[in-house]
Amino acid sequence: MAESVDARDSKSLVLRHIRVRVSSRVLVVAQQHGGQWSAIQSQLGTELATGSTVSPMSFDLSDFSLIDMLQCGRGLRQSAEQASSVTEAAQSIVEYLYAECGHPDAARSCALIRFYKTFSMRELESNLQAFARKQLGDVAPFASMKVLTLLATIGQQQEWCDPRQSVGHRAIPLPSTQIVEEAPMIAQLIREMGLDISVVVSPDVSLLQESVGRSYNVFHVEQALGSRYIPAQSEFVERYGVRSVLGFGGLLADGNLFAVIMFSRGPIPATSAARFRNIALDVKSVIHPFTVGVSTSRTVGRGESSETTGEVE
Repeated sequence: MAESVDARDSKSLVLRHIRVRVSSRVLVVAQQHGGQWSAIQSQLGTELATGSTVSPMSFDLSDFSLIDMLQCGRGLRQSAEQASSVTEAAQSIVEYLYAECGHPDAARSCALIRFYKTFSMRELESNLQAFARKQLGDVAPFASMKVLTLLATIGQQQEWCDPRQSVGHRAIPLPSTQIVEEAPMIAQLIREMGLDISVVVSPDVSLLQESVGRSYNVFHVEQALGSRYIPAQSEFVERYGVRSVLGFGGLLADGNLFAVIMFSRGPIPATSAARFRNIALDVKSVIHPFTVGVSTSRTVGRGESSETTGEVE
């Protein structure tokens, strides 16, 4: 009987994670033994014989060390090696973080992880344009308006694993600084990264050269419960035990913002959160090739049914 596509995809994902774990473990052992090859071979040989090298290797977000940061960055890059689009790369990144980030109190630390990126309204397929228009209410959309778009998502609920099932966060319009200020989490995410909201809403590409290679600060809410920056307190934070929220990202060379937001059931202290400034650069290196020379024709949201392909109204 022929193997199903879903089964092949699942097997491919498992093999990819095993390959990443082995490669990351080799890096750690090499660092521990100062590059002494005989010692490295001896330890890895023992671990392979016992199977410990390919056992689940979780990063504890409550104690995210320098070694963890190096391993995680390498793992993220390797997890997206086979990606053929920015959407596939984003999905590989959230899957890797969801699988690898653990906590002593939980098998998986995160209840939900999401990957967002801004696009101009004109770049979105009509279904996403319609979603963004609905969020705007009486505000008129325009072709160059930035829309914070949910590219990838994964979490403990089935509906959190498909951007198309997001009720209110698939495409968040950013028509003006004033309107962005009315969304506390988004506004604070941008500010804590060290950016002006106006730069995200209306980027001037000619002034962005200095941002290439720059690291950004992180959005960090150590105590999610009761925070004014985290919405849906009763139905999300309390219900799913979210204790800390961490967001990291930055600006791409084309002026668009990317951000990964992790909702953790375990605590994330400031020392751990700060290391994700470097993880953001790893994520940027993964998605950068898909954002260079990309046509402004509508490509985001392709594959879903749409009724029109006309211009933005």
